[in-house]
Amino acid sequence: MRLSMDDLEPMIRRVIETLNADEIELQDREEPGTPSDPPYRTTDNRIEGAVLVLVDIDQVRRARVAANAARAFAESVVESVQTPLLVLHGDLRVRMTNRAFLQLYRLQPRMSRIDCCTR
Repeated sequence: MRLSMDDLEPMIRRVIETLNADEIELQDREEPGTPSDPPYRTTDNRIEGAVLVLVDIDQVRRARVAANAARAFAESVVESVQTPLLVLHGDLRVRMTNRAFLQLYRLQPRMSRIDCCTR
């Protein structure tokens, strides 16, 4: 991964001055990564510099893309089913309904997420 000192120096200075870690996402031709730049503290709690950590995020990014695709597919299946369906979160809040459910209970799409089960 190619980083220029022009990019790193302001980031490292900001971390040392603010005492807050910083992250940026980089795109290499072959491997994306996220460098993390936390301040380096000595044993007597003085800031002596910064530590630059590079993390390969390719697998995380691919998993996120796959999860989004799976979610979109599941939502399209729910919507295409002719049987009225109501999908709930774990705490029993309405996550989504399909058109058949809305028609059966004469609900508007907004209402189904808010109060269709409280009536």
